Amino acid sequence: MAYQILTSCDFGAAVKNKYYIKLIKNITLSDHIKFKILQEVRAVYSNDIEQLQVIPFDESKQVTNSTTEYQKTTILQQQISDEDYLSELSKELGSNSTWYKVRESLIKSYGQAIDKSWFSKLEVINEDSVNKKYSSKQKQNLKIVTSERTI
Repeated sequence: MAYQILTSCDFGAAVKNKYYIKLIKNITLSDHIKFKILQEVRAVYSNDIEQLQVIPFDESKQVTNSTTEYQKTTILQQQISDEDYLSELSKELGSNSTWYKVRESLIKSYGQAIDKSWFSKLEVINEDSVNKKYSSKQKQNLKIVTSERTI
């Protein structure tokens, strides 16, 4: 079933609190499968994703290499949202800092949901702009819970 899902869906973008999946084959996803996909999306993009938006397969619009309306809309929303996010990040980190440039590149490549989930939790301790090196640490203490105790 997992292979069928992976080959039947176009996994789109995370926009605000939604994650978009477009069905490229005529399959039906049960509520249980949608819930499991949403859990995995949250594991990658964070718990900010509240809803999985499944765009149904439409045989009449099956054209390769075409951008659908939902893709245009989500890309535009994502770009506007990313611009605001980068503007705030530039104020926080300084637009000339190495760490800002690294995060800007990551946001452009992978989106702000990944940045919020993983990289926003790091803070730069030491930045060497001459050698373009920096040291970072996690902003908050990391708790690892095992079956016996907290480490």
